[in-house]
Amino acid sequence: MLDTDLERTREYLRTRLPDYLRSRGINPDRPFNCLNPAHQDHQASMSYSQHNYTVHCYACNATYDIFTLAGLEYGLADPAAQFNKVYELFLGSAPKTQQPSSAAARSLYDTTGAATFGAARIEPTFEMKRPAYESSNDRSMAQSSAPHFSPLYQNAQPPLRPGSEYHEPRMSGLQSPFAKSADNDSSASFASQPPASLQPQPQPLQPTGAVFGIPGNIFRQGGGSSFISSSNERAYPEAQETQYNYAEQLRQMAEKVGRTEYFHQHGISDEVISRFRLGFDESFPAGTDAHTGEQIIWRAAVIPYSDFGYVVRNIDPKSKDKVRKRGTLGVFNDKALEQNGAIFITFDEIEALSLETLGFKAISIAPNAVNVLLERVEQSKGAERIFYICAAGEDLTDEINALSAGLYKLNVPSKKVSLSYPYASLNSALCLDSAGLKWRLSHLEELLTFTLTPVTPDEEEYSFIENPATLSKLDLSPYLYCLCGRPHVLRRVMYLIMQERLCRLVTVTTAMNWKFMCRNLADTSPEAASAVNYECCPNAKAVITDDLSSEKILDTVRYTLNALRLQSEGSFAMAVDLSTVNAQALSTLIPKFAALCTELQSGLLLLTPESSRELCESAALQTICVEQSEDGSELNFNSADLNCRRLNFSRYAGL
Repeated sequence: MLDTDLERTREYLRTRLPDYLRSRGINPDRPFNCLNPAHQDHQASMSYSQHNYTVHCYACNATYDIFTLAGLEYGLADPAAQFNKVYELFLGSAPKTQQPSSAAARSLYDTTGAATFGAARIEPTFEMKRPAYESSNDRSMAQSSAPHFSPLYQNAQPPLRPGSEYHEPRMSGLQSPFAKSADNDSSASFASQPPASLQPQPQPLQPTGAVFGIPGNIFRQGGGSSFISSSNERAYPEAQETQYNYAEQLRQMAEKVGRTEYFHQHGISDEVISRFRLGFDESFPAGTDAHTGEQIIWRAAVIPYSDFGYVVRNIDPKSKDKVRKRGTLGVFNDKALEQNGAIFITFDEIEALSLETLGFKAISIAPNAVNVLLERVEQSKGAERIFYICAAGEDLTDEINALSAGLYKLNVPSKKVSLSYPYASLNSALCLDSAGLKWRLSHLEELLTFTLTPVTPDEEEYSFIENPATLSKLDLSPYLYCLCGRPHVLRRVMYLIMQERLCRLVTVTTAMNWKFMCRNLADTSPEAASAVNYECCPNAKAVITDDLSSEKILDTVRYTLNALRLQSEGSFAMAVDLSTVNAQALSTLIPKFAALCTELQSGLLLLTPESSRELCESAALQTICVEQSEDGSELNFNSADLNCRRLNFSRYAGL
């Protein structure tokens, strides 16, 4: 009778394979990635068959039922242990009496032909009728006729079944918290249990949050919804299970955080360590060695997501195997989503902790949890936020693009940023240049809106001094002009311009230099001689100052230009005499005079020493070098336009 009931229960559990797949984020109604650990080709080559309740890969020919899939996920090679695990997941705690032998369970395993690794599938020779106790709601089985029996879990892992090849599961690091004690209560008899009903005791199921290590099931293929969560809780609410609560375990590990310097070595502050309940486990069970069968023990840093899931990191720097995940993972520091302002999205918990250490709100999303984040954002649309997606490696390009597209569809502003430059990661930037990283974060929006000036056609017409006539008129464009030469030669040029009276000239200079410029400047015409109020050269005026070498001269020029414009003195040229200023002062003043011309939209002519030619050429629209001929009768002017076309001319010195 026991074997008959055992067969019926086993057949019922085999029909729960679709629910098992859904709880792992896989849609059994469509092809999905192969679950064979040895088959690394991530193509949708595996599908579920409702005729024999198995999944089959048409690429590697692997076939699994629910028991062998549980064996792959939980690292169980013994068919009896696999059966016990599936019973525990769907029917609760197994009865403590009438435990069938391991050989009986293996016999059932062999007859189903539901687990082959790259070989042809063995189909059953009969078709089992669906049990009468199966309800339309798979979670409701109060009137079941299947019997109760004891769990088959063995403390010692039995040898592999002959003829099969067992691979270490991709998720061997995920351990179930529901291992039962081998000390069963023998006082309860089989007869004491109701024979016509199963009475499942709901037990907490530890969701893995992943799809057997396959990243390709992030989205439902061809589905109509934009955001299909990879977690069982969101995608298939009818298959929800109670989450396992790690609160006490996490509390104990948080108390031990002082035994490791891992977080301090990564630049994480004590305040952040305390706020996020970071912890330490000196003997974390990380799985079983595939070659020796021995348990792997880590000294691990612990990062909780919530009371129902956490991540551990191997602190051994020599180990290449670094990360294990437990429980339900989704969004790390999801409380930040309830706040306004800038929120940084990372794909690594240490990166998020690094940003929190600097005082910026940051979250991290677990692998394949993009849709979980999008759903959380959609639920809290009222918050005024902007998300900065921290760019990571190329392997995350698809997830970053999916996240950007999802936020755009939700009308939530987001921008992709690369904050770690020139370092490999944000945490490296925190450890090696925290001040530089904080500056980039503080000026992030300014840096993101920085733009370069494009090439634009310059159609402006410029005025150049290219002959004696244009020199006398000084019709200047609103830019800086420089006249370089020896001081006495420059004074002679100014004397000639004032004498010809073709422009109204205002010169900013010292009293002594103005006296030298005006020497021998007299009006000998008959009209001037008969004038009552005689004024020599009314077209020339001066602004006398005692300080030409300091920046006060800039204020003097600005004041003069504003005063003349207010007095409606529109047509005039202004010259500033810097012929006696030293090179150090000129290096500061000349660029600032160029900026002043642009600011006030007024042309200026600077008189500078001949040694300042290169400095003038770097800031002025036109730089003119003037020299006196050997006999003193001519002044020779050398210049060029913006196209480097030579503009050389001479004029009589008036001697």
